[in-house]
Amino acid sequence: MLDSLDHFKLHPVDKPVQASYMYTQDGGVVQFTNTSTRDEQWSWDFDNGSSSSEEHPQHTFAIGTYDVRMIAGNACTTDTVFHTITIETLGLDESSAAAFGLKQYGDHFRLTAANGPVDYAIYSLSGERVLAGRVSDLQIVLISKSVTSGLIVLTDSKGKRFERQFVSW
Repeated sequence: MLDSLDHFKLHPVDKPVQASYMYTQDGGVVQFTNTSTRDEQWSWDFDNGSSSSEEHPQHTFAIGTYDVRMIAGNACTTDTVFHTITIETLGLDESSAAAFGLKQYGDHFRLTAANGPVDYAIYSLSGERVLAGRVSDLQIVLISKSVTSGLIVLTDSKGKRFERQFVSW
């Protein structure tokens, strides 16, 4: 009977879950990798109103500092770990900047596509997409923000992303 403990994922009390994770960061996009031991379930709190129960989630943050909590557990025990993550830039890729121009004015953006189409999406601070569209090559478009604070995400024809947080004035 004792030889089947691993089969049923039962572990002696002296071997509880040990929560741990690593992360990689590309601008505001953070990929989390669970490195916990003896765990079967996960609860992530990204400290911005968002959460996940995935084992290895990816999350997009605005500029700021976040205390990300992960609780790892199994049927018998849980363990919690925190890491402080600081997002200082949202990752403007200089090679992408030549593909489009973006100017921010009081209630709108002016977007110019230079080397192929540019897709855009505007998100509220809660993460809801409120507007999306495409700007054709060599076209200039005025985009109403629709919300006073949020995030605009641009993707050029080569798949390069640019994100800019905006706030009300």
